[in-house]
Amino acid sequence: FDGFLCADVTCRGITLGSYIGEASVNEILAEICNRYSVDPTRIYGVGHSSGAAACIVTAQTRPGLFAGIYPSGGYFDTRLVRNLTNTRSLFVYADSEIFSDKDKKRFYRALGRKRGNREVITARGLIHSQLSAMQLNFCNLRRLIEDAGDPYPKEFFFRTEHNRHLTAYWIKLEGISTGATSAEVRVAARKNRIRITLSGA
Repeated sequence: FDGFLCADVTCRGITLGSYIGEASVNEILAEICNRYSVDPTRIYGVGHSSGAAACIVTAQTRPGLFAGIYPSGGYFDTRLVRNLTNTRSLFVYADSEIFSDKDKKRFYRALGRKRGNREVITARGLIHSQLSAMQLNFCNLRRLIEDAGDPYPKEFFFRTEHNRHLTAYWIKLEGISTGATSAEVRVAARKNRIRITLSGA
């Protein structure tokens, strides 16, 4: 690498899936990419607590944006976990958090059989507020960035529940069908064929 750029998005209270928080993240990313020579396959999301939740929400609603994410102590939406199939993900939680073993099983169940490069790390003996120190764990950061993102994965799944989230990798939907509450896309490429399965779009 020639170097790293770090953007500290400080939007306390508005980052958790709100339109304003999402717009500010998008604006900052666009500004960085316009100003500097950034490899779009080497953008990673890191966050703690509400920042972790914002990191997860952004990655779930915009598959392909991040090559990897490293959230500590953030909420995830099990309905959208499969959107992270091709995103290297290191989730860190304290063992005393609400994210219990039962939640861990629920999380893995939502991922399905193909967990791939997604991992849940339990920080034993730490409480939620101490998890931010885990963000500086060099070994974890190195694991996060060892692979670049793939803008053209052979398989991916995309579920969206908002008409403002309509793009995943190289697929762009026109919108969610009238009367439907969500849309789903499954893409599988085999040799010279691409199979796209849509519902609710």
